[in-house]
Amino acid sequence: MRASRGSSALERGLRLLRAFLGGAAGLTNAELAERCGLPRSTVSRLVRSLVDEGFLEYDIAQSAYRLAPVSLSLAGAYRRSHSSLSEATALLREVAVRERVNLSLALADGLQMVYLDSFREGTGPVQRVVPPGSRVPIESYASGHAVLAAMAPAVRARVLSELERSRGAGWPRQHAALQRSARQCERHGYCVVPSTPGLVAIATALHAPDGTLCAIVLTGERRDAAEALPRILMSAAGLILTLWA
Repeated sequence: MRASRGSSALERGLRLLRAFLGGAAGLTNAELAERCGLPRSTVSRLVRSLVDEGFLEYDIAQSAYRLAPVSLSLAGAYRRSHSSLSEATALLREVAVRERVNLSLALADGLQMVYLDSFREGTGPVQRVVPPGSRVPIESYASGHAVLAAMAPAVRARVLSELERSRGAGWPRQHAALQRSARQCERHGYCVVPSTPGLVAIATALHAPDGTLCAIVLTGERRDAAEALPRILMSAAGLILTLWA
């Protein structure tokens, strides 16, 4: 990282774009100001530039801003620039179909996990579709537990500190669960986290050749968590590491 200072205006503009990550179809000037903690006058100047440069569109009927089509192109560019992850998802698809299980690949983004791909081939009663780009809290899901356990100590300490400041009264319980998962990852190479009733999610973390830290997640019935699910998960992880070697 360069030591020179960044652009505060650009940082605020990027915060406005991130305000849409929660799935909002459109946000007014006031809503953007509230979500980003910025004065409305500042938001007005920034969104004008974002509209002019094609990153936002203005809906006159709704008096709201929404993301422009360039967002889709950026997502595609991300996939093309991380070919190792595309290779991994192709392999996960094959494993999911062969083993009749649900497999996903997720990446950390701040205090959340972002799903790059998810293949739902399991035959269980609960089928939750997870579209690419779906975001979940890093402390609440197996994917985040595995990634946190694999982070460098200094990075993990910084993330945990941010979580403690932002998660309020529920943090001690969440922290205890993260510590249990970290011990599981150290002992077995994966962690097991309860999912929907009767199901569990197990996850392991891998470093891609370009340095990206990602999580492979397998969900299945709780009765299979002791043997069948870990075998499939760790076998898939081994295949990916061999592919990346």
